[in-house]
Amino acid sequence: MINPSVDFSASEETRLVGNGDADLIISLPLELFLQILEYLDLADIFRCQRVSKRWRALFSSETVITWAWRRTLGFLGLDSKDVVADNAMAYFQWEHGLESVQPVKKKFMLWSAPITDIPTILYHSRRLCYEIRKIRGVEILDLETGERSRWTDEEAASSLSRFYLSDRYLVLMWVTGLATVWDLCTSQKIAREFDVSYGAACTISIEKDKVLLFCPCRFSNSSLQIHIWDLRANQVHIISSSRNLWLWHMDANENVLVTFEINWEKYRPEVRQTKWTLRGQRLNRKHFHLSLPDGIRFDPLPNSQRTFGDKTVTRLCSITNLEFTMLDLMYDHAIDELSLRWVDYTLPYTSDRGNLCEQITPYMTFQWNDPPNRLHFSNTANGRRIMLPYEMDIVETQTRRLLHEYRRQGTEPPMLLIGDREVICVANYDGIQLWFFNPNFVPDFPDAMPFCAME
Repeated sequence: MINPSVDFSASEETRLVGNGDADLIISLPLELFLQILEYLDLADIFRCQRVSKRWRALFSSETVITWAWRRTLGFLGLDSKDVVADNAMAYFQWEHGLESVQPVKKKFMLWSAPITDIPTILYHSRRLCYEIRKIRGVEILDLETGERSRWTDEEAASSLSRFYLSDRYLVLMWVTGLATVWDLCTSQKIAREFDVSYGAACTISIEKDKVLLFCPCRFSNSSLQIHIWDLRANQVHIISSSRNLWLWHMDANENVLVTFEINWEKYRPEVRQTKWTLRGQRLNRKHFHLSLPDGIRFDPLPNSQRTFGDKTVTRLCSITNLEFTMLDLMYDHAIDELSLRWVDYTLPYTSDRGNLCEQITPYMTFQWNDPPNRLHFSNTANGRRIMLPYEMDIVETQTRRLLHEYRRQGTEPPMLLIGDREVICVANYDGIQLWFFNPNFVPDFPDAMPFCAME
């Protein structure tokens, strides 16, 4: 541990290394070297450690790390009296992706009762949300406070079809077409009937007080209806689209929705990009083509997407010789640009691969890879790829048996992968493994057991 009270205001001409080495940085007086450090933060310090062995020794010294640590505490929002330097260093490694991605701690949470299949589960803003069928609703677990709350709609005379969680709202979609929105801050309910086919699988997206419902058109197999629900005014505007809708981006601040319909049957896939207001008025439309490598035909499977500020990303998979070829479509709203990037590895075939891949930033993903029973972390921004071994907790007996059946019979992997940069959750038939990556967020909450690996 580094003592934050160390005084580094050296008055005498002290040299960091007095071996006469020709490296000017190493041979500088301490006073000049500390002036250089004024322009560096911890991210720069970690980069300097990679220059050479001598630079690593120098920039790993207690003097350098403590100096940089004290200068960056304001940015971190940490108190130097309460937080040790090692935590600040680990935080910067995690924040800037400078070191290997490894969880700082694992925990395991058992399901409250035996289950026959893995329930739908979401993770958003340090909250777990999962379906509880016996109450025809969901339960939300706040990882920060440990508080649990249950949400349903007693007026809904049907089973739950889908649900979606945002910072403030919870949307429950019932098979009859009823949508219930709960304001998690005020516990106020808004409900509305939508004219959709019974049991239709509607995709839900929320930004601020705007809800998007993407539902198949009742009278046309080739059409899709986009319902834009303004929660404040409780008004709905409808946009018609084809079922070739593969990506969309909503900006509630600018009051716009951008949709991308793609015809993958073309040799060079044809894109129709349309910009709408959130009241359903079309602003503009343009056509262009995606560039694929020569000889490549891509026939993607439906998949989910995630929005990170101005960027929205979806990972698409195509089956070729019982293997998946993958690419990411990313729209950058700040510059109005759609880009395509290939994911340069393939994974074995399974019809449920979308549940085993989680986009945690515009460039970083976690993907289940079996064999060899690992989580594959990839960062397309810097090309880094890491395999993290998946160990089972001693209580994951049912999952262990089902995983053997999956490998032997080719059934679906008995797990579900969700999360973000802070927390990755691996849900299975026994419970949920929680992997914490942010050193400043490793909460203790009821029913979470310390992880104990199975021998």
